[in-house]
Amino acid sequence: MKKLILTPFLLLAILFINQGCDDDDDNSTDNTYSINFSKSDAEEIIANSISYSTYGLVASMNQVSQEIDEITECDIEYVNEDTKYGESVPGYISYTYNYTEEYKKTCAESSTIQYSLTGEQIFDAPRVEYNHDLSVDFTIEGLDDSYDDELYTGKYSRQGDGESGVSSENYNFKFSTEIENAVYVSKETNKIYAGILNFSLEQEYEESNVTYSYSGTIEFVDENEALVTFDNGDSFNVTLDNISISEEE
Repeated sequence: MKKLILTPFLLLAILFINQGCDDDDDNSTDNTYSINFSKSDAEEIIANSISYSTYGLVASMNQVSQEIDEITECDIEYVNEDTKYGESVPGYISYTYNYTEEYKKTCAESSTIQYSLTGEQIFDAPRVEYNHDLSVDFTIEGLDDSYDDELYTGKYSRQGDGESGVSSENYNFKFSTEIENAVYVSKETNKIYAGILNFSLEQEYEESNVTYSYSGTIEFVDENEALVTFDNGDSFNVTLDNISISEEE
């Protein structure tokens, strides 16, 4: 049996509605921080770092897949700077995404594209703003017509700040992934639908002055679901469209 958990991005909007603008509440934090609380924050970071509506890993792959469909010439370097706007929680949490991307198609016996991106993402939410830096390096194969899918290897990372959904304590984090064996992006939908990657996560809490580290795997079950498994065996599912988290009871 699964239980559904809304990420603090969604809870933030709900709490904002319920609490109104009362800034006189006691916001003191118990600095005896629990590993269970840290793990809840870790699940949120991972979900936000890979989902579509936060322009995470799968959104980056979707963008790359659409762009490389248009590449017809070989050995020409493309450089593109752009800004994207969107809403993670409509009406409450929006993001601005500034990025620079570079990519080149190499044509040999089998065509390959090298793709890199650096960017900054700013989330605006009620009473708070988050800043995240992004870095992407992909090698993309399977471009020939004989392949139904594009095959991605490489790295994706996101680092920045956040606020604990349990204690309201501020933290800094660094989330990194590495695709050792290829993940599969459908040429028909331009979306990832299968494959496994490794991840590592470090969270540093400012008030408590403690650091937690996690690692594990992320398996893409289909286009809209990922299974995250920590090295200790604990796992949870992420619905990639709406960033909801579900765990086995």
